[in-house]
Amino acid sequence: MASDLLVTPENVAALKPDRPAIKRKIALQLQLGPGIEITNPPAIHMSIVRSDAIFGEILRKVGSQSNLRAAFERNTGMALEDYVDHVLGILTYYVTLDFHKLIDDPGLASIALKTFFAQSAEEIVLKFWRSELTTFEALRATLTEESELKPHHDFMAFRKRPVLEVAPGVAIPLHLGFLQEKLETGLFWAVFNSLGTRQERSDLFTDWGHLFEAYVSQVLDQRVQGPREKYFAFPTFSDNGDEAFDGVICAEECWVVMEYKGGFLSATAKYAEDEGKFIDDLDRKFGAAKGAGVEQLVRKVASIFAERPAARRSLNGLSAAGVRVVIPVLIVQDAFVSSELTSSYLVDAFETLKRKHRLDRGRCVHLSAGSGCGRSRSLEALPSRGKNLAP
Repeated sequence: MASDLLVTPENVAALKPDRPAIKRKIALQLQLGPGIEITNPPAIHMSIVRSDAIFGEILRKVGSQSNLRAAFERNTGMALEDYVDHVLGILTYYVTLDFHKLIDDPGLASIALKTFFAQSAEEIVLKFWRSELTTFEALRATLTEESELKPHHDFMAFRKRPVLEVAPGVAIPLHLGFLQEKLETGLFWAVFNSLGTRQERSDLFTDWGHLFEAYVSQVLDQRVQGPREKYFAFPTFSDNGDEAFDGVICAEECWVVMEYKGGFLSATAKYAEDEGKFIDDLDRKFGAAKGAGVEQLVRKVASIFAERPAARRSLNGLSAAGVRVVIPVLIVQDAFVSSELTSSYLVDAFETLKRKHRLDRGRCVHLSAGSGCGRSRSLEALPSRGKNLAP
């Protein structure tokens, strides 16, 4: 009832029963997805640990083309740790605030910009506010620009700068969830927004993909090591040394073959309510397009478990001889991709591609749609001890 005024005749028509089920699911995802996304930010404690691992130990081990930490500090004047600490400081204040006291003292909802971070270096505080603070005038200018995005879905201006100066020297967070994002995927976008050139931003997407892969692989390697299952990171084909999968879990007669995708759907794909643009971007990055997640899984599974023995490829250090069940898993972090509605489309894409290959009839190939690495449901499809995996 609360959102009824935002439902257009076009929205209603997109969900009519006479449309194919998959198109109705896509339409529903585009109508509900933005709201679900902004009202379900990742948990603070998990985001802190994850970001510390990715931008700390893993970044030092994997490296980056553009030296992410140095680029961020050069362009903002803050180290990544300074940025995260100040975001966490604001969140700590509000999370621990007794909201019953606001009835007697509404001023508790406000932040005094000059004194809130009294124990921090003044120069760092000023640079942090310069990065995160917005004004009514700035928001008005941004929100009145022409855009193909639906205005009731487009919160990017608020998410980019989630603290609003409501009076000189006084501010409030627009939404605590927007601040929580800054500790995880929002940290990627904070680095992205700090970069000055198109090449630097392009390099960041490449670097982030490698960092995300390394993070997921590290989690699995630490958790999936037992008498009945073992994790293998980035196994290669024995004929040419090319990477087969991002990871494989061998559990007796079962293989879980995985691809990790740290990319994001474009804003137009998510917030314009254009089914065609959404499906095009989804397929290109995660679905059936050449090199996308689902396509990679199908193609590589088909090459290892081909019907004709002569056509089968083998992996270095892994034997597929006793495998009877193959579970492909796509692990992603974009909530739009990991939703139940979008997953249905990816499952259909997998089945369509699979029918183009002749697989060994002695193997049973199932698809398990990844459910957003970093969220509480992540990696739950893994067999045996996989249910104990921590995000």
